[in-house]
Amino acid sequence: MLSSLFLSLLAFPCAVAPLKAVPEIIYQATYNGSWLENLAVTSCNKILATRLDVAELWLIDPDNKAAVVKLHSFPNANGVTGITEIRKNVFAMAVMTIDLATATVAPNSSFIWTVDISDEKDPIITLLKSISDISFANGLTTWDNNTFLISDSVQGAVYSMDSRTGAHRMVVQDATMAPAVNSAANIGINGIKRFGNYMYYTCSTKGLFARVPLMHFQGIITATGPVEILASGVFMDDFTITSDGTAFIAGNFNQDLFELPLGGQLSIFAGASTSLDVAGCTSVGLSKDRRELFVATSGASANPVNGTVIEPAKILKFILGK
Repeated sequence: MLSSLFLSLLAFPCAVAPLKAVPEIIYQATYNGSWLENLAVTSCNKILATRLDVAELWLIDPDNKAAVVKLHSFPNANGVTGITEIRKNVFAMAVMTIDLATATVAPNSSFIWTVDISDEKDPIITLLKSISDISFANGLTTWDNNTFLISDSVQGAVYSMDSRTGAHRMVVQDATMAPAVNSAANIGINGIKRFGNYMYYTCSTKGLFARVPLMHFQGIITATGPVEILASGVFMDDFTITSDGTAFIAGNFNQDLFELPLGGQLSIFAGASTSLDVAGCTSVGLSKDRRELFVATSGASANPVNGTVIEPAKILKFILGK
């Protein structure tokens, strides 16, 4: 994704909140240009992290910085985007061939794979489905025991997929999910998460954070009401939502991590345009006790700090409430 993609979104109208916690680096890659794209937290509070600069899946223990394992390198691909737990210890992820300079996915190169980490030393990797009809599979979120959702950043749409068979269909397509007109790259809807009976989502090039109510009835998920825009004006990537409805949203190009209380105003939780603290943050997750916030970054690869400064991708930990 180009460093000049969304300069118009960098001048945000947010309130600036005081830093609530100092981040701890729990893992950092070894070279510039590395890109940690998305993360999921396992039942034993370890982090599964996808890479976008290479088609790899990593397992990171936040309580043991030496316990970092590359679980798998996916064939015939060069990047991995969204990841979600579809059953206990089983995770689905989107794997593809992508041109990072233009954020363009090669046709017929996208697949959904699953990994079963019940035995971390011998994970079971399975190809679930080819998804050639989905242009840019980006965010993933689990809806129920047998269904997860996939955002398509190019089509401005969301698909549902049966986690057992790979059967999938379009659930919703909306103008708030479509890429901005004349954007340098077709990145519309990005991160998605289920919270209650809503699907929350970001639309990156339009600078939106929104939600839409969904219902699963007789095997089909459909929208049951209109889209509600909750925040706007900044580039937003992936995010997580706490039990009280507070969203923590990765700003990526902004070098900021945002906080949005339920019904409140978007503010900066951490980071600054001149700082590497959370520079290029791409995704956010919660520990199993929901007291820690994990943040993945790209090391500002797409939009260097002060125009020139980048670093290797990293995973950060914040202690919430401090």
